[in-house]
Amino acid sequence: MKKNYLYFAVLVVTFLLAGLCRGSTKADDPNQLPPYRFVTSDPCFVDNYPRFSPDGKTLLFCRSVVKKRAWELYIVPITGGKASRFVRMSLPVLPSRPSWSSRTGLVAFTGADRVKAGVWLIESDGSAPRALAIDGLSNRAFYPSWYPDGRKLAIVDYGHSVIKQIDIEKHTARALTDPNEFFAGQPSVSPDGMSIAFAGQRKQGKRYDQSRNRIFLLDHHGATRELDPESGRNPSWSPRGDWIAFRSNRGSDKGLSAIFVASPRGGTARQLTSYELGAHHPSWSPDGKYIAFPARLPNGKDAAGIAILEVPTLVRH
Repeated sequence: MKKNYLYFAVLVVTFLLAGLCRGSTKADDPNQLPPYRFVTSDPCFVDNYPRFSPDGKTLLFCRSVVKKRAWELYIVPITGGKASRFVRMSLPVLPSRPSWSSRTGLVAFTGADRVKAGVWLIESDGSAPRALAIDGLSNRAFYPSWYPDGRKLAIVDYGHSVIKQIDIEKHTARALTDPNEFFAGQPSVSPDGMSIAFAGQRKQGKRYDQSRNRIFLLDHHGATRELDPESGRNPSWSPRGDWIAFRSNRGSDKGLSAIFVASPRGGTARQLTSYELGAHHPSWSPDGKYIAFPARLPNGKDAAGIAILEVPTLVRH
């Protein structure tokens, strides 16, 4: 009996040690996709464009009834739970693509109706929404991204296919990219304000083809270079500026997208989500430990929720 008991004890200890070793290996294995969890998962809705609050405790996102695409701004704790409307009053536009300033607490978003899309601001408590009247913008301004000073925004002006910088105090805009060189898309300003990552493609006498988008880096001198030579959209800088998260369908036989991260200094991009999630529009938490993204729900044909993954140690350090 004692021999059997000792044998059983050895097996248990061996199993536990093996489990610990496997856990350690997974945490540091560059080929292992990190775990994720949904913080919103209602099959009646499509949730999109998540952004962490400056304190990292909540997520601001856009919600629409499935197949409606009539966006509203919602907020939910990062631990999950009941989502609630963020804006305190009705708006004459559909709000989407929010950006939350860590300096001022202001939220900038795209406000669109059937005729135009412009830049709007709203307070951190969901009050006082107002449209920005900016000289030098077309009626197709999307994807605001805050500079660290909280006084300027980068946007993509689809009317001219140009990245522009907006001064919200002077109400002016100036072009940062050449419309003769690029089809420009969503921008993301670096934490130090010295660079902008943006999705786009060089014109080179060709028509725009969304499948050919790549991630480009634009420095404060106006020089541009590719992050890497493969497809990419929806860039998002990490809080320390050492990584850029983005969406890409590279490697997918079905053209499905996943979240990748790459260093702005170069190197191989690392995949963080499976293609089956169809993940896109990543957003970093202020401490750099988490990335939020919209993803297909397991049991929802057209629905999407907001998910959060813990950034692997190899990326954070």
